[in-house]
Amino acid sequence: MVINSKKSLISLLLLVLLTGLVLIACAEQVSVPVSPSATRSASSPVFTQAVSPPGSATASNTAEPISPTPAQTVTPVGQIVSTAPMSSSRASHTATLLPSGKVLIAGGFEREGVFLASTELFDPLANKFTPAQTMNQSRISHTATLLPGGKVLIVGGLSGRSATNSAELYDPGSGQFQLTGNLGEARTDHTATLLLDGKVLVVGGTTTGTQAGTLATAEIYDPATGQFQPTGSLSSGLTSHASTLLPGGKVLITGGATAPHQLFAGAELYDPATSRFSPTGRLNFLRYKHTTTLLPDGEVLILGGADERDWQGLRLPVELYNPSRAAFVSGADLLSGHFKIPTGAILLASGKVLVAGGSRQVELYDPATRRFSSVAGSLSDSFYFPTATRLDDGRVLLVGGYSNGQRGPVCTPNAWLYQS
Repeated sequence: MVINSKKSLISLLLLVLLTGLVLIACAEQVSVPVSPSATRSASSPVFTQAVSPPGSATASNTAEPISPTPAQTVTPVGQIVSTAPMSSSRASHTATLLPSGKVLIAGGFEREGVFLASTELFDPLANKFTPAQTMNQSRISHTATLLPGGKVLIVGGLSGRSATNSAELYDPGSGQFQLTGNLGEARTDHTATLLLDGKVLVVGGTTTGTQAGTLATAEIYDPATGQFQPTGSLSSGLTSHASTLLPGGKVLITGGATAPHQLFAGAELYDPATSRFSPTGRLNFLRYKHTTTLLPDGEVLILGGADERDWQGLRLPVELYNPSRAAFVSGADLLSGHFKIPTGAILLASGKVLVAGGSRQVELYDPATRRFSSVAGSLSDSFYFPTATRLDDGRVLLVGGYSNGQRGPVCTPNAWLYQS
């Protein structure tokens, strides 16, 4: 009996030991939750940390923080999300990335007939907007160009019932706007392109804010003198066209309207060496109020916009311009129509192109496959004439725009962020 009892005790001890070993092995296989800020694999999503509701304070109250205040919202990778809104609703404004990394939002309209001279600054560290100094004149459908010295050139636009010939400079150092030389002709819905020599080419537009009174003229702004000088002219008046600086220094002009319900099927090249425009191929699809983007391989992606029927003629097919062959080639279709998006296609660090605005859907174009894919998240409406700006940290800031209400355009103060 004693022997049997000892055997039973030994068997019981062995059973307990084996059970303990099994429990330890199981515990080692169980994943332990880790704080997102502590570690994250390259393939795992970015987590949202302490997201502040729109309009809430996101910056520290400390007058002189020891280190720059980090952004409180970490934008999920490959997704568009809301950020804090502007202080004013606006559309047909401009957005300019400053050397400091902040973004200057200028002008636009708040509602039908109410034009803005106000400006705001977006701080990517705090992810919020703050009011800035007021321009000397209210304006919509103007242009804003960052000059090599760091100032921003604001040109033309619609102010009241007609276009203005005024231009002004924003100095980020002082935060002030100062008038500079006037345009030779008042114009709105034009384009402005920074040339390789630091001068600015201003092309076309209209004197009325409609497709009537289109301009074929162009002017050059010289930052050294603060004056505009006339240069060569287009073959016909153009408004709501697009312009792209090519690697060799020439400027490609595509699409646009020549008169009410009449669109331009051709394209022209401006050569700074000769100060002349010359024809270069023909578009495969009539379009205006579209956008263009220079791709890393030197081709130009032309997308969005509409034909003369506006919303009933949204352009889904895109096309590519090859500078070496001076030819346009048809490409893939957008997933949805994007209209009234003059700055709506942004080249990302990856070489892909983000397409946002003029539709609820946000898309990505991949030059390698020449196909579009949908981005996670969407806009709350199809906002027209918003702005899109690539920030220094790689994110894209989408701001404002208007939707169609029962009593006319309804502008939004909302803003969104995309991170690739």
